[in-house]
Amino acid sequence: MNLPLSTDPSSPSSDSSGSDQTHRGTDSVSGCGWKRSLLPAILVAGGLSVTVVGWTWALGGRALAERVITDLAMPVGQLWLLMLIGAITAYRCQHKGGAATCAFVFLFVSTIFNPMVSGAFYEMTELIPESDPVEALDRPLDTVVLLGGYARRNQFDRVEVSPDGHRLVTTAQLWHSGMTKSIICTGSAHIGNNHPSIIGPQLLRSIGVPGEIILGIPGENTFQEIESLEAFLEDPPQQWLDLVDAKNPRIGLVTSAYHMKRALRLARTRDIEFIPIPCGFNASNDGWTPRMLVPSAGAGQNMAIVCKTFLAYLVGR
Repeated sequence: MNLPLSTDPSSPSSDSSGSDQTHRGTDSVSGCGWKRSLLPAILVAGGLSVTVVGWTWALGGRALAERVITDLAMPVGQLWLLMLIGAITAYRCQHKGGAATCAFVFLFVSTIFNPMVSGAFYEMTELIPESDPVEALDRPLDTVVLLGGYARRNQFDRVEVSPDGHRLVTTAQLWHSGMTKSIICTGSAHIGNNHPSIIGPQLLRSIGVPGEIILGIPGENTFQEIESLEAFLEDPPQQWLDLVDAKNPRIGLVTSAYHMKRALRLARTRDIEFIPIPCGFNASNDGWTPRMLVPSAGAGQNMAIVCKTFLAYLVGR
């Protein structure tokens, strides 16, 4: 008769062995010593922050160092540091997928939101003449075309300039210095009543430009604005003809430096010749400081403008 084999009580049972293996597998995933791995990661991120702040203080003083601290405390700066911490922690825990994901986001933020990188690309979009375009004018223009996007109505329905308000100020300066005979404001709002061709003249009149020399034409984007200008020049109103040399008018174009190349490209497709007067130059000529190592939302905004300009070129707009 076959008797069942006895089990040695000193040897672990198959159930307990499987349980131990499962427990060890769980430990490898959730108990990899992440607390011990997190501390060095925090020290690395903290050391990086202290180094950048201290280096900036040494080169630029306390005020500039405080701005670096502010940059690090902003959402983009926090994301940058958190991804660095996450990449180091996950790598030490041998979580390759998590480490790779955090490292990718860290590198993406370090590049796309980096002031040096965005500044280099942004400068490529700007039309930067050799000399001041206003000072370079040797005689008055017949008209200045002021492209929209420089003003809006606030919550009290009062018209005020937007971040691109330098366009309107430059145009007003041209008139007050006697360097243009007329002004054409372009632009229509997609929604609402913020039509640049209407609120632009309002703002110009409020700073002393006579209303009789200001005209307006529609256009929801640069392509449509140039299209409207072509129609305007083919059949100009008598009000404009009374102000300019209609046979051979000298036409200036005022817009932001980053927008000028695109506007001139579209004008060439309509055989319109402009004397470019770019303004609002944002490419920085400031000296390098360690603060530029810290990513920021402002740098990301500049990269967005660069991407928008590139996409407009691809689609012919």
